[in-house]
Amino acid sequence: MLVKKNATFTVPKELPSGNYLVRVESIALHQAQSPGGAQFYLACAQVKVTDGGSGSPGPYVSIPGLYKSNDPGLLFANYPVPTSYTPPGSPVWNSGA
Repeated sequence: MLVKKNATFTVPKELPSGNYLVRVESIALHQAQSPGGAQFYLACAQVKVTDGGSGSPGPYVSIPGLYKSNDPGLLFANYPVPTSYTPPGSPVWNSGA
């Protein structure tokens, strides 16, 4: 069964025109106390930006290769329940917008 979901986001005005892959991730952490226990749920969409800006997005990442099974945020003791969480991955582009 195909389930349609929506994701709403703002594209920075500085993003240059072109084709982009938008990847939405959810990470289930209920088994993250052992390497490889985090479970990824993702969806991707191809997006074409027109009339874009002159920014320089980055940093670029490679998939696969973005995550390692023992990265902080993918491997941690979840009991007692943590009071804060920093998601794994690369820094987000700061477009200035």
